[in-house]
Amino acid sequence: MINGTHALILGVIIGIVAQLSDLVESVIKRDAHVKDSSQMVPGHGGVLDRMDSFILTAPIMYYYVVWVILR
Repeated sequence: MINGTHALILGVIIGIVAQLSDLVESVIKRDAHVKDSSQMVPGHGGVLDRMDSFILTAPIMYYYVVWVILR
């Protein structure tokens, strides 16, 4: 069972990494001179802009749970 300390740590880590992930994805798009990553979600920057926070947060949360909580 996850306790309050782990929840607080995960909240801080995910909050910071989600912002960094969004910035990394934006830098990649700027370097490629692309405004929208796809036309599947018009007006929203594409699918990557809807999922960019998960690109880095999902693996970090997984490894935190496996290496810290389940240890």
